Amino acid sequence: MKNTILTFFFIILVTPTFASTVTCQSEDGPWAVDFQLQEDVIKNLNFIKDGKLVASFDEVQGIRTRIFKRQFFEFELGGIKYLDFDKRVDAKTFEANFLLKNNPFAFDNTVTCKIED
Repeated sequence: MKNTILTFFFIILVTPTFASTVTCQSEDGPWAVDFQLQEDVIKNLNFIKDGKLVASFDEVQGIRTRIFKRQFFEFELGGIKYLDFDKRVDAKTFEANFLLKNNPFAFDNTVTCKIED
């Protein structure tokens, strides 16, 4: 029994975590966001407005909090810039909010995201 439990924990620790490709689009059209999500790290984060790359980040370490079946993600992009979202554990779509301006009175933008494994 002890060996079975140890084997189970070893499999969990050794099993690689795969990145998910996430693509997002604003409802009114001008904003698109895409990135690779792996646990609490975002790679190749791109913000596109009207077909032009506005901001890009190679890798951003974030904070992931799980409460029951919901995961909450917070990514600080420097200054007051951020990307935040929450999603159900098994959900393939969710909404994300981001702010790119260095203006404390600016509004954040909302995009609908889809996970493509």
